[in-house]
Amino acid sequence: MIDGRLSAALLALGLWLLPAAPLSAGEARSGSIVIDYVAPADPKLKPYYDLARAGRLLEYVQFVFAPLRLPRPLTIRTTACGGDVDAWYENDVVQVCYEYLRYVDGLSRSRRRPADLSERDAFLGPVIEVFLHEGAHAIFDYLHIPILGREEDAADQLAALGLLGFETEISKGLISGLLHMHLNDAGFRTIRQLNRRHIRLADPKSMADEHSTALQRLYTTLCLAVGSGKEGFAGAVGKVLPADRAESCPAEYAQVVHAYRTLVLPHVDPAVGAANHPFGWTAPAP
Repeated sequence: MIDGRLSAALLALGLWLLPAAPLSAGEARSGSIVIDYVAPADPKLKPYYDLARAGRLLEYVQFVFAPLRLPRPLTIRTTACGGDVDAWYENDVVQVCYEYLRYVDGLSRSRRRPADLSERDAFLGPVIEVFLHEGAHAIFDYLHIPILGREEDAADQLAALGLLGFETEISKGLISGLLHMHLNDAGFRTIRQLNRRHIRLADPKSMADEHSTALQRLYTTLCLAVGSGKEGFAGAVGKVLPADRAESCPAEYAQVVHAYRTLVLPHVDPAVGAANHPFGWTAPAP
């Protein structure tokens, strides 16, 4: 069975994302964003399928992407992936594995979790980010958005901008949860351990991956958060984010916002995006 606190985390997601009154079919643009919970054959994954449905996880993701004017329907799906902890976008479908939900669940209840990071944020941060990240790939494809550099980095940046679009306290918690995952994926237990000098053996082939390394993703996300000027992140400068990197963060954030405003914002319906919508589609901070 899944810990009851995880169930509470998913239910809390609804309180954050949905307006007080249920959305009509037209407001939710359900024809543009199709959701699909695929039942897993593995009984060990079934609790995550049941919980995702009970918590209306995909309905919330549908609501987040509702303001986008897309040229054809996009399917958002949760499914079993044969044991792989994975998520991807391909052929008009965003797929997030139940194995990924299980993995993040384990991290959220790990002894490595900092005392000031709640289980809820440690779980929801990576979960919301992975839908935003894979959704970004869909946006690039659907809207024929040109990208300089690696597409995975651009998806990370758009996802980080999305997390910063929530209210300040929500953003701080979600990004802290995401950074906790990246830190663990890099093999570090604590920030203190990260800041020590290390002699580590690295697999050179890992540098060839289309994704940035876990630590690069950690620092890039944190840099955008610091560069946004949003409350709650300045204390990370010097403690987590090196001060010399922090100097360039306002410009890095401004660059991402400019790209978003130029390439994505023209495809956002302001009427849907502004009406009781907590996500910053229509007005990311300059």
